[in-house]
Amino acid sequence: MVEVKTDLRIESIQLELHIQAVNRIDRELINHTREALHRWIITGRDGFIYKRKGEIVGYGHVGSSSGPFAVLDENDFPAVLAHAESLMAQRAADFGAETPLINTKAVQYFVERKYQIDSFSAIFMSNVRFGKFENYMCFSPEFFM
Repeated sequence: MVEVKTDLRIESIQLELHIQAVNRIDRELINHTREALHRWIITGRDGFIYKRKGEIVGYGHVGSSSGPFAVLDENDFPAVLAHAESLMAQRAADFGAETPLINTKAVQYFVERKYQIDSFSAIFMSNVRFGKFENYMCFSPEFFM
């Protein structure tokens, strides 16, 4: 069990109840919503929301292929990833996530714990600048942005 000190409250997502907050976070971080994608992801992964002082400040999905993860404050990634890693360890399963290299908090978390880069890597390229990827972690495949 990995423990990281945090003031976040982690709860299971109830998509019908939380979808507006998830859409708000997506709009802020990646400039569009992906409601249909979230409805699909939740069918195969456990979803969580992250709250601070009663406000939803992030979400994440954990499973055999984890992600996406999105937090309004990038400093929350260590706690979010520790929760996801611990959950997968309880299941005796591996944990990893697609991580943009600009997301230094997530990269630092993985480096400190000696994670390895997967032998398969994908490069996400865009001809338009968008998003706050220091606050976002993708899911595989990255083609669905």
